[in-house]
Amino acid sequence: MDELRRKKAEHTVKLRKEKRNEKLLEKRALGGSLNLDMLDNLGGPKLSNLPAPDIEDLPKYVQYVNGSTQEDLQIGATQIRRLLSSSKTQPPLEAVIATGVVSRLVDLMKLDDDKLRVECAWTLTNLASGTSKQTSIVVEAGSVPVFVSLLNDKPSVAEQCMWALGNIAGDSPQLRDFTFNNGILDPLMRLLESSYNAYVMAIKMGHEPAKDAITMMRTCTWTLSNLSRGKTPPADLKMLLPTLPLLAKMITVEDKDTLADACWACSFISDLTNGVSVVLQYGMSKRLVNLLTYPSPDVVSPTLRAIGNIVAGDDSQTQQIISDGALPCLHSLLMDTKAHIRKEACWALSNITAGTPQQVTHVLEAGIMPDLMKLLVNDMEPRVRKEASWAVANAAHTGQDAVIMYLVELDVIKALCNVLTLSVDAKTLCVILLALKKILHAGTRLPLVQGQNQFAIKLEECGGVETIENLRHHQNIKVYERASRVLKYVQNDEEDVMVGDNIAPEQTENSYKFGVDSSAPTSGFQF
Repeated sequence: MDELRRKKAEHTVKLRKEKRNEKLLEKRALGGSLNLDMLDNLGGPKLSNLPAPDIEDLPKYVQYVNGSTQEDLQIGATQIRRLLSSSKTQPPLEAVIATGVVSRLVDLMKLDDDKLRVECAWTLTNLASGTSKQTSIVVEAGSVPVFVSLLNDKPSVAEQCMWALGNIAGDSPQLRDFTFNNGILDPLMRLLESSYNAYVMAIKMGHEPAKDAITMMRTCTWTLSNLSRGKTPPADLKMLLPTLPLLAKMITVEDKDTLADACWACSFISDLTNGVSVVLQYGMSKRLVNLLTYPSPDVVSPTLRAIGNIVAGDDSQTQQIISDGALPCLHSLLMDTKAHIRKEACWALSNITAGTPQQVTHVLEAGIMPDLMKLLVNDMEPRVRKEASWAVANAAHTGQDAVIMYLVELDVIKALCNVLTLSVDAKTLCVILLALKKILHAGTRLPLVQGQNQFAIKLEECGGVETIENLRHHQNIKVYERASRVLKYVQNDEEDVMVGDNIAPEQTENSYKFGVDSSAPTSGFQF
């Protein structure tokens, strides 16, 4: 994999944790009276006249939970659940855990009482949405095998248990694998398939899909996304392979929540070793490209991450995305109002411009470069400017005269030199310096102006020489070396300056395809 093509290194743990908590609160907000009706339909004592729960009464609720009658158990479990589900206050997760009631709630789920099971599972779901320590306490109480076994229960019980398992799997790679090893996959796939089929059948018949089918589909897809994510260690692709046909279906539905989590799953899987090949094998690329134009950033963000991972693959995988029509979509996203969308679009384009000369030509012919240059020069978000600099610099790395001439016409020398003054990492500095060197080298094939390289004159006029001189004092040796080689062009000392410019020390120049490409169109590009 070329070092110029980059997988996203930053983790999405915080984002997914926040999203998980948001969805948990959303379920409580949407579930109020509806869920109470559902609970009443499960049988057992009617508890509609219970007073509002009070944290001061928590010891009393625990006494009920430790009681022996069905009504006592139901009252205790219901009041603890209501205490944790209140949207008016911060849920007292730690206070409930401190009572030692967690193990008792797990044991109560083993009783043949669906209403009690839902109440206990609901409470444990909330507790598992807390800190890693709080989630671990729920797991250590033996909840996971019980949750998995109840996935074969009534849909209302199964969905609540699936939600709890999603919280647990999403907490850490270790708990993700523990959940896998307890046999979640087969019942998850069965529930996801049945809810998807019910959803599709209702759509085909012109009916509104049943709410329970939609919520089950959402919960299962979200849990699948959590089973796919994590970096240290990453998820096991072999374990996930059976889910790929279902995932390919999930990205075709119109339900926004399901789509968003299905696309997150695609992004996590495509980030795994050989994951890109699997995603392409199941024919997901065209649909993912189409979803780049979805009207909600909740869907566009994970889709853009998946597309970026795919074009970080080999040249044929990148070409598949181009052939599926991604370039106009990515071009449009460069103008998005959200900085993180612009940044991710630039990142994806940087992986495309790190490809073959023909793929760079596709980007230029799509009219994308002027807008990339606008972001490089004018965007208020430094992270966007950094990613735009990679996209532009990678295009220059092809060494094609026609490409470089076009970039110079867009004032690329000044733009890249301005980025060198930002607080960017050493690797980005090296990429930009190499691009400037490629540009200056192309200038040696043009007539001299007053005895100087035309492009070197432009470098001096924009103050770039002084900026690069300062980089010769950089603490990173590779930045120093790159800066020194660029300055040799200004000093008309060009002997051997095209040697030794690998980003990764173990690579050779040719492995990056940095050499001048004789296949550049002699008639120039048509823009």
